[in-house]
Amino acid sequence: MGVKSTDRSQSNGFRSLAGYIFGGNKKRGSTSAEKIAMTGPVLIDPQASSIKEPTSATPETQQTTDESPMTMTFIMPSKYQCLDDLPIPNDSKIKLTQVSERTFAAITFSGTASEAKCQEQEDKLKQELKMDRDVKVIDPSAKGIAAFYNPPWTIPWYRTNEILVPVEYVKQ
Repeated sequence: MGVKSTDRSQSNGFRSLAGYIFGGNKKRGSTSAEKIAMTGPVLIDPQASSIKEPTSATPETQQTTDESPMTMTFIMPSKYQCLDDLPIPNDSKIKLTQVSERTFAAITFSGTASEAKCQEQEDKLKQELKMDRDVKVIDPSAKGIAAFYNPPWTIPWYRTNEILVPVEYVKQ
């Protein structure tokens, strides 16, 4: 399950999502809040119209900038099996979504994840996938999903980042 934010900037989207998991919510059937464990990765999908997570359920925040829409998603811990298990967000910018399982190819890299670095890694991954006869990129023109595993204060060379590209297996 995911939580999605409709904030216009990445930092505001992160704050909205963090607010939700740190108690900016209401337990169903109660007036009290519930703190939710933070899980990794945080996902950023430039295609805000369709969330593509590698799990079956995630909380998401949809964010748009003046240049392009995007979605930031926090993946919920496994104890939440369906949307009705999640607390209700206090922030109207937070959307809870159920996400179907998908298959992704991934490339992992360290350091800061600038837009240029993410694009470079995505291009590298798609080139490698062109040579793999066992999988096919579902939409070669679609942007990959950026996955971030560390807090922002992590020293760059200790950071783990990934670019995820939806794929399907080719029957031979």
